[in-house]
Amino acid sequence: MEFPAGQLIYSRSSAFHTIEVSQSDELRMLRTDQNAVQSALSLSRPQQLNLPYMHAMMAGLLFQPPPASVLMLGLGGGDLVRYLHYYLPGSRLTAVEIDADMVDVCRDYFSLPESEKIDIHIDDAMHFVTHDKHSYDMIMADIYHGTGAPVLLQEKAFFRHCYDRLDENGVLIVNLLTNDADTFRKILWLMRQQFARSTLCLTVPQHLNVIIFAFKQRPVQLSLGSLKENAEELGKRYELDLFEWTQLLFSSNPTVDGKLVFELGP
Repeated sequence: MEFPAGQLIYSRSSAFHTIEVSQSDELRMLRTDQNAVQSALSLSRPQQLNLPYMHAMMAGLLFQPPPASVLMLGLGGGDLVRYLHYYLPGSRLTAVEIDADMVDVCRDYFSLPESEKIDIHIDDAMHFVTHDKHSYDMIMADIYHGTGAPVLLQEKAFFRHCYDRLDENGVLIVNLLTNDADTFRKILWLMRQQFARSTLCLTVPQHLNVIIFAFKQRPVQLSLGSLKENAEELGKRYELDLFEWTQLLFSSNPTVDGKLVFELGP
């Protein structure tokens, strides 16, 4: 999806980067350090997800019941918080953001909901998952670092702590943005080591993003038929084209007899 440059309406230098907010018609966009759009808010429908990779991350809903608790590592403009708060109003949402200035911008310009169901922590993601004592049905890691993968995602300990924070049937969903094949292979290998090779990848067409799903317990429903049926029902409920992402899951991963399979190799 191509976003217009828009008119710059706010700029702020934090301890971590330059935060810029621009607006075009009814779309408000967040960029850091003049890189690609990181968040996009529809002023008429603030709950709507506008970035394709975030739609892909929500494909995790295909494999488990609606999560009662979600941990989001990386807040940005709060797109996932707004979306989940609207479509899963009974869920407890916890977001971790290292940059306090980003949280202020999110509240002032990106309609961050005020709710007792939402907890925002100013913290480093590694520190939080290391010391937090809660467990979650879903962890979504959307940690942005310029145009490449942050060092955090290349540390074995990070995935061990995420694994420990998940409930028995929980899923870790990582947005991986890198054009370096060695970095991609390293991160996927670390995740496969920690999660007993129970991982699936989902490529985002026309983008560098690859979404990696890591399951604490392997899902039961992995056939194309069952996932399509689930995608149709959930797509209507959550206003997502999960049917398209189901098709892409089957083109991004090995299959046998119409079922997704988890690779046995390293």
